Amino acid sequence: LGAVIDETYVSEYRVYAVDENDTRLGEALAHVQKKNIPPTLDFCCNADVYSVRLELNLVGERAACHHVMVVLVVGGLELPIAAASPALVDRKFRPAATITTTTTTTTATI
Repeated sequence: LGAVIDETYVSEYRVYAVDENDTRLGEALAHVQKKNIPPTLDFCCNADVYSVRLELNLVGERAACHHVMVVLVVGGLELPIAAASPALVDRKFRPAATITTTTTTTTATI
């Protein structure tokens, strides 16, 4: 309702690596349990309420990873509602001649 986020029925959030078409690349990278915060206007859109730090090896099935997607879970079922992060930025990139795998670190905030 309005600017209030009500998580009454949300049990957790799941974070997935996805490609440019939002296709999931493997299992969930993280499970974030809901906090018991009553719905208020102050709670809405506060970037400090939930966050998770991820380190991804972008090899194998995750080589096509473009961004991460956060999915709502209600009663063990994932809802078809999700929030996407901005495109991932490789903070450890080195020229191809000196690296065999790429690791990207990002923080997804919901």
